[in-house]
Amino acid sequence: MVVQLEAQKGFKMTVKKMIKGASDEKDERLLTWGDLVNNLTENTVPRMSKANSVGKKVFWIIVLLFGLGMLTYQVTDRFIKYFNYPTVTEVEVPLATELPYPTITFCNLNPMRRSKLTEAGIGITSLCGSGQSYQNSDWSSVNESDDKHYLNWSLMELKNKYYDEKTASAYKADKFQMLYSTISLEKRRELGHQLDRMLIGCEFNGRPCSPKNFTALLNPIYGNCYSFNADGKLKSSQSGPRFGLKARVFLEQNEYVDNLSDNVGIKVVVHNHTDMPFPDEEGYGIAPGHKSGIALYRNDRHLYHAPYGDCEIVSEEKNRLINGYNNLMNTSSYSKLACTKTCLQKHIIAACNCSNYKYPSTGPAFENFGNFSMCDVESNATDAICLKAVERKFFDGLLNCTKSSVCPPKCQNSEYKATIWETQWPSAGNEMKIAWDVAIWDKKIMREIKMLSRSGKTEYLRKNVLEFEVYFQTMKIHIISTKPAYSIPDLLSDLGGQIGLWMGLSIITVFEIGEVALDALKVILKRRKSVGVAKTTETKIKKLAFIGSENKGKEMMNSKSELHPSDDQKLLWGDVVVNLTENTIPRMSKAKSIKRKLFWLVILFFGLAMLCWQVTDRFTKYYNYPTMTNIKVPLARKLPFPTITFCNENPIRKSMLHEAGEEIQRLVENGLNYQNINWEKINESDSSVIMLWSGMEAMPNYFQNSNKLTEKRDKFQKLFSKLSLEKRIKLGHRLEKLLIGCEYNGRQCSPKNFTVSSNPKYGNCFTFNPDGKLEATQSGSRFGLKTRIFLQQEEYIDSLSNNVGLKVVVHDYNDVPFPEEEGFGIAPGKVNEVGLFRRERILSKPPYGDCRDMSAEDEKLSAYKLVSGSFSYNKLACTKTCLQKEIISKCKCANYKYPTSGKAFNNMGKFHSCDVNPSSTEGSCLRNVERDYLDGKLNCTRSDVCPPKCHNIYYKTTLSGTQWPSIGHEETVAWNVALWDQAALVKFKRMNNLEKNQYMSKNAMEFEIFLQSMKYQVIETTPAYTPIDLLSDLGGQIGLWMGLSIITVFEIGEVIMDTIQVLLRKRKAVQEKGNE
Repeated sequence: MVVQLEAQKGFKMTVKKMIKGASDEKDERLLTWGDLVNNLTENTVPRMSKANSVGKKVFWIIVLLFGLGMLTYQVTDRFIKYFNYPTVTEVEVPLATELPYPTITFCNLNPMRRSKLTEAGIGITSLCGSGQSYQNSDWSSVNESDDKHYLNWSLMELKNKYYDEKTASAYKADKFQMLYSTISLEKRRELGHQLDRMLIGCEFNGRPCSPKNFTALLNPIYGNCYSFNADGKLKSSQSGPRFGLKARVFLEQNEYVDNLSDNVGIKVVVHNHTDMPFPDEEGYGIAPGHKSGIALYRNDRHLYHAPYGDCEIVSEEKNRLINGYNNLMNTSSYSKLACTKTCLQKHIIAACNCSNYKYPSTGPAFENFGNFSMCDVESNATDAICLKAVERKFFDGLLNCTKSSVCPPKCQNSEYKATIWETQWPSAGNEMKIAWDVAIWDKKIMREIKMLSRSGKTEYLRKNVLEFEVYFQTMKIHIISTKPAYSIPDLLSDLGGQIGLWMGLSIITVFEIGEVALDALKVILKRRKSVGVAKTTETKIKKLAFIGSENKGKEMMNSKSELHPSDDQKLLWGDVVVNLTENTIPRMSKAKSIKRKLFWLVILFFGLAMLCWQVTDRFTKYYNYPTMTNIKVPLARKLPFPTITFCNENPIRKSMLHEAGEEIQRLVENGLNYQNINWEKINESDSSVIMLWSGMEAMPNYFQNSNKLTEKRDKFQKLFSKLSLEKRIKLGHRLEKLLIGCEYNGRQCSPKNFTVSSNPKYGNCFTFNPDGKLEATQSGSRFGLKTRIFLQQEEYIDSLSNNVGLKVVVHDYNDVPFPEEEGFGIAPGKVNEVGLFRRERILSKPPYGDCRDMSAEDEKLSAYKLVSGSFSYNKLACTKTCLQKEIISKCKCANYKYPTSGKAFNNMGKFHSCDVNPSSTEGSCLRNVERDYLDGKLNCTRSDVCPPKCHNIYYKTTLSGTQWPSIGHEETVAWNVALWDQAALVKFKRMNNLEKNQYMSKNAMEFEIFLQSMKYQVIETTPAYTPIDLLSDLGGQIGLWMGLSIITVFEIGEVIMDTIQVLLRKRKAVQEKGNE
């Protein structure tokens, strides 16, 4: 029969007799706890095997299944975590003693010189000369009363689909570039601006440089471009303007072709010498009449390869096949953007059997496409339709060109982030020197400048000359590295902790089971060979009569006697059941000498001490709820285009002042009128006329008294806010008059694509893409919003606004803009380029953070609403609402600057608008509350009062600008303005060309807002120590220091139950004995 079962039965009978025969309570307790000591810690399987009752067997089966369930759950979680291949981002900022100087590429914004236009071919000559000429317009012959001269947005038909047709200017630009690309490279270089004419000064690191230090490069949009440090050999050992490139450039604005370029300046791209520059999609604009600084800091990004990332070290052979720009740069460097454009060209060739002039079409990348021509989009409708269809698929992200499997990102990439500044240049005392420096380079220029007056020379320089510096602002490098956040050793460590915690097993158990499996396999093999052999040798397995013996059947395992196969297998598995690893307590119990017992006792207390320390540390770490910040910069095929809100700096039109009410009209008109000052009657020797700082009060009363102008504007804003919304919008600037041109993604837009709102400081504000439905599929200025604005400066009220321009806020469509506190200003007379980089910040919810997911139920926290009227929450809106509630609570009145309606004010009772006069009681109270707010004494900024949103989207902006309009384009822009406004037309009829130019520089502007890159940054805070991590660590620590597991808890529980049973049985026996 089965000897294992007999042995177990004998052991159980012995234990039963011992328990029943125990006459002393102490003996029974010692027996029960001794059983625990001698068997601690066996795992669930031997406990289940040794159980002396069905109830205990069922109990240990439940414990086994519970442990298996928890183990399966936790192990599955660990494997899922591992196979998600998470990464962690490390940021280092070391200080370098020397940095490679980047390559600087700049292009004149005009691709072709006017004097060379006749050499460009009849197609380009007729295109650039086509259309209405505005240079010699006879303004006097125009009848301003004839409505046919004027444009009206309401009469311009827009199709149902957003931006379906290209504008005339975009069409003409595309047509020119197509014709231009058919000209040979040598001819194109000859037609463009020459560096030896443009460069009038050059220094690097304080030493002179020349055109010989530049390399020519052709661009399909800008023509000749020139790269400094094209081979990348130069180094920088110090930061600051003195240790970079300093160049003076003469723009030759008289050579500008007005139909090709309506703004003046250069485009500068800072890049690695191995990367192809794309000035049409990246870089910074620099305007004449300014000295501009581009202060750099270097970003090195190290990505991780598969499976933890999608970067790839592209081989030279593969680069030749996927990068068509290789031949143009004479380099083997790989660029994802170059690969993407090459991929698009391949799709065009495959679908249309012709190539797009914008992208390269020669070289190894196109060897397998056979013969094809350039797409003729002007006369061949098939080519035009096909090309448009393929490009639309690309822009909509339907092609695979942006996939990492087709165009993977580089594993190591260096970028240069810039801070741009500019000052007016040259200074008054330096103008004649710069004029001489310009004139000595060319006889024709010398004759032109010689004939000009001093003021004429100054104006000439302001329109033609610029200086720029490119340098490192610091020698520190931002090294951003992504590394595996969960490696194989981490996985094994967690698995060990979980298996030890829930099952009391270890790697030794695996080998024990493996050993038995091999032995069982041997037995099965022997059985096949010795079928019919008699069962033998009971004497050898009598050694297992007592399961708890020291040898536990090891002698039987070494016996060469033949066993019955089934008995042999049971004996082998029984060996596993009774021989799983013991820990310190059984060792101490079984020690045969006092020294051994003391040794194991010391080990026990050492393990307990270390266990307590480590467990306390783990719990402390967990309840601190630590977080880690992960930074990712993925490349998107599509990105939501942001919402753009802009406001004119002037809140109310002068011509509408009479409709604003007597109080506002009297306030605005009261005071000194500086427009009609008689300067000749002023005596400059009169000390009462001149102001001195020495006569003004200094600290500590600094900023205690507001000036009269500030008080006047505060009072105006209060009166203005009392007017109805309809009235305020009517008084402010109308978009139909401000907007004189609008394009999005090269297609026309209009005022119908904007919504209007009212701001207490700026009056009417206009929002583009208010519903956030637009998406960008490509970066660069051609694929964003481009608007032309006429500011109507003659409508400005000088006491309400002392600066001219727009305030622009770029924000997520779900956020309320606050132009008085955020955004940036842009000035007239320039093309302002605003490059955007999208950032997302994802915060952790409690207990790991203090963010909240807001809903309409939280309207009591924010009184601000979107233009659509729906609820909007952000921390700034909540903070302003909280401040208003504090003002109402303490002053019994409300500040006009903040809203007063909505659920946030349901319990505030009745209140009125505060008197803002500082000398009044309400004005003084209002000032004190706002001072407490600014000093942080109110609780409005606390996260428990105004929690941050869990998901925030914002945009980092890079601003640059070029002069606008160009000399050849001034009349064109003036005519475009006159087409929208009768009053402007009347003015222009009375002006000469110089006056019109000055008028336009004060009133007209253009701004372009676009994504600099299809990459975006995700900054996410996640729990750094989760409950699963805590359990893994506890399992590891308990197993390491005590050799225990969760099974130990059930073992102790079992012994406690046995002890209770013994006590109850003893008590019952005593009662029965008493009854007898």
